[in-house]
Amino acid sequence: MRIALLVAASMLAAAPLLAQPLPIEGDGATREQPCAGRDVTIPGNGNTLTLTGGCGSITVLGNDNRVQAELGTNAVITMTGNNNTVTWTAFSGASAPQSRIQGNGNRVAPGRP
Repeated sequence: MRIALLVAASMLAAAPLLAQPLPIEGDGATREQPCAGRDVTIPGNGNTLTLTGGCGSITVLGNDNRVQAELGTNAVITMTGNNNTVTWTAFSGASAPQSRIQGNGNRVAPGRP
């Protein structure tokens, strides 16, 4: 019984860590990043990113970013910077994301699976 309680407690303690948003910081980077269902925030500029694994919502705060993303269920793409492009595909049958776009020259488009 004591072991079961310790295991349950450790799982509950780890749960908030798994749900934390994934910030992708920096400027001018080219990289692939697994999301594992987490929300992603991109505050940098001039990045080329490939996000895999059923990302939650994506928020692009910077400028001139190019993002390809596999999105999970109920994803939302938010852009407040300028000249950003997010190309998305649905991960495991997820529906199309909602888009909330501010700024100039921002674009959201479906990509090829």
